[in-house]
Amino acid sequence: MDRITGTAVADLGGGKRGFQDEILSTGGGSQEGTVVTAQWLTSVQEEIMAVIEAAGLEPDVGSWTQLRKAISTLIATAVGAVDLSGYTTDEALAAALASYVTNPTLTAALANYLSRAGGTMTGPLTLDSDPAGDLHAATKRYVDDALALATTNAVSAGLGVGQTWQDMKSMRTSGTAYQNTLGKPIMVYIFANNTGYASISSDGVTYEPIGGGLSSENGKRAYFIVPVGHYYRAGAANSWLELR
Repeated sequence: MDRITGTAVADLGGGKRGFQDEILSTGGGSQEGTVVTAQWLTSVQEEIMAVIEAAGLEPDVGSWTQLRKAISTLIATAVGAVDLSGYTTDEALAAALASYVTNPTLTAALANYLSRAGGTMTGPLTLDSDPAGDLHAATKRYVDDALALATTNAVSAGLGVGQTWQDMKSMRTSGTAYQNTLGKPIMVYIFANNTGYASISSDGVTYEPIGGGLSSENGKRAYFIVPVGHYYRAGAANSWLELR
């Protein structure tokens, strides 16, 4: 099939030819109308009939919808009898169609989509933003930043970093429990007479005696670390120093 040919055709641009009306004028400006030939009308007829007959339909002079029915029938035949009742997502539907469609171009296009059920990416994936939920995907930059921050916090929270030895004797009372609320570990040094003691607790209820330290004939010395949130107490002390 081809576009209308002849001498009296309209130039539609881009090498395309169309029809033009006949204009009769006694004052000039007449225009010859396009001659619709039997050959051209026959080619149009046969192009349409080829589609109708390919769909297995019998020509019906009283029907104006046979071409539409024929196209629908041919598409359904190409796709096949696909049961889509179990597919609830666009990805699943595309995967189902891909297994039935015989058109190579459409099959190749559907192959470019990754199923939500899983698959393998062949290139990088760029995420829209940092994760906001526990199960959201995270970018490499987000993980690197989080790791760097955690490392920085761990170093800054280390014992002795930014801390100094302070004399706490005037602020400590024998037998009173104190909690480490500084956000980092502290170290305590206590020198007490022979009746002194020191103990530590993780919950402020159950205390464990401090067994380390050095004893001398003049008294006992104890050195111990108090983790964040833990409690500590001691008896009468001659010296009470804390690295905090």
